[in-house]
Amino acid sequence: MIKDFFIACWLSFKQVTRSNKKSVVMTIVVVVLLFINILFVASMMSGLIITVNNQIINYQYGNIVIEPSKESVSDAYIKQADKTLSDIKKIPGIIGAVQHYKSGVKITYDREKKGINVKDISGYLLSIIPSEEFKVLKINSKIVSGRYLEDGDRNKILLGREISGGFGATFDMKSLGGVKVGEEVYVYYPNGISRKYEVAGIFATKSFLADAQAYVTKDEMEEVMGQHDLADEIIVKTATTGDENKYIPRIENIAEQKLNLYPWSDYLGALATVTDSFDFIKLIFYFIGLAVSGASIFIIIYINLNNQRKQIGILKAIGMENKIIIVSYVLQAFFYGLLGVIFGRLLLEYAILPYFIKHPLELPIGYASLNIENVDLVRTEISMIVVSIIAGFIPSLQIARKNILDSIFK
Repeated sequence: MIKDFFIACWLSFKQVTRSNKKSVVMTIVVVVLLFINILFVASMMSGLIITVNNQIINYQYGNIVIEPSKESVSDAYIKQADKTLSDIKKIPGIIGAVQHYKSGVKITYDREKKGINVKDISGYLLSIIPSEEFKVLKINSKIVSGRYLEDGDRNKILLGREISGGFGATFDMKSLGGVKVGEEVYVYYPNGISRKYEVAGIFATKSFLADAQAYVTKDEMEEVMGQHDLADEIIVKTATTGDENKYIPRIENIAEQKLNLYPWSDYLGALATVTDSFDFIKLIFYFIGLAVSGASIFIIIYINLNNQRKQIGILKAIGMENKIIIVSYVLQAFFYGLLGVIFGRLLLEYAILPYFIKHPLELPIGYASLNIENVDLVRTEISMIVVSIIAGFIPSLQIARKNILDSIFK
């Protein structure tokens, strides 16, 4: 048995070394491209899922959202917000937390200052402490015009592009029509107070919901709303994403009032369907790519076997067993599959992946790069080698079973 295997290995080695060198190289190149094709689609889908998730975490909800229970009038806000915030920050593994007032408002813009063709839009206005906010949410990194707010700003407002208009806004016709930095807008609060603000900056995260919000400083909103040391929500940033549920009980234990705590994933909403669709598409492309790979390797091995049909007939005529011939060609297919996987992985990790990390694709939902998950990588490597072996076994079995005379003379 072992002797037969070594004979098959020697025969396979001779077949490869005596084959046309260009043919061998091209076969390996084809397998490399097939391997990359499967993983490229899978990693692009994974990259899109990460982009969607990061939009939610970085620009809206952090990792955990804390809200008042609202079971009674006294629970309409998070009370002693400053103390609660300080206590949360002391929990190991939490790298930041910020508090917001959040109010539905109407914002108007009179471009001509004549009281005609006045644009207005309804949206959410949030209060922030600018020097703390950037530690949790990354709106400050998406300023496309003007500047971010500063702690001392009292008559300034920061607008998302879906409110300001322009800068590639998704629903530009429903916006303020292109308000610019330095121009003035009026904000009408639900308590009847209105304020005039100068637009300090405009941001564009490419997340529609995030870009449909506006920001003023905490001091400004507290004065308008007549409130102090309260919050509509607290946004928490954890060191790692995915283990939010282990922090929720710790936060509940230190809270002095009943609060509702939600991980960021609860806010995905319709986006959860989108990410599920990406996973499904990734799976479809994986099986299609694997089928194409198997068919391509099968054709390559089959053509190679047909070209060597006389040689196979002669080997059988001198007493070579069918199983040795079959194993030799299976080893050839394994050799092509293994080298294809090795070179494909090297090309992905040291050329394609670094390129897309440095030059991510600009999509309507954000910047998407490739993300090769270990499970996809290992699964594809194993699958490609198994498919290569099967693709080598089937044609070699068919050819090896042919009559000696048919193999030599037909």
